[in-house]
Amino acid sequence: MMALDQLKTTVPGATAETWHQHTNPDGRLGGWADNLASIGERASIGEGASIGKGASIGEWARIGERASIGERAREAIDLGSYEGYRKAIAQIDGVAYIGAGCHWFTLEDAKKHWAGRAADRPITQAMLVMASEIARLKGWRESAGGGQ
Repeated sequence: MMALDQLKTTVPGATAETWHQHTNPDGRLGGWADNLASIGERASIGEGASIGKGASIGEWARIGERASIGERAREAIDLGSYEGYRKAIAQIDGVAYIGAGCHWFTLEDAKKHWAGRAADRPITQAMLVMASEIARLKGWRESAGGGQ
């Protein structure tokens, strides 16, 4: 189970007063959530996951192990775990964001980040295609600047 000190490596300002470990519906402790995040009563948060300030995780949602959902995120979707990292997509103010390990960036910036990694991250490349389609279907923009 991830301790608060481990959480601080990805969320430097985290304290025991501002973050808590989520208790999953089965009674087990899950990942960490900012006290100002909204997490559905029946939602499960995987071990090592972090849910940022103001994020909203709905009823029956399952956020996988080591996923990162940033501040103010809405409509989070777990994209699975592969090539060493769990990945998730969510939206903030209509912009698609990808969480992967300690990274939390717009879909456009995620594409730039992994652009030169096709040889060693082929499944991540496929995930980016899927994430773009999810964003399109939900009407989310790929960048904060308004472009697709």
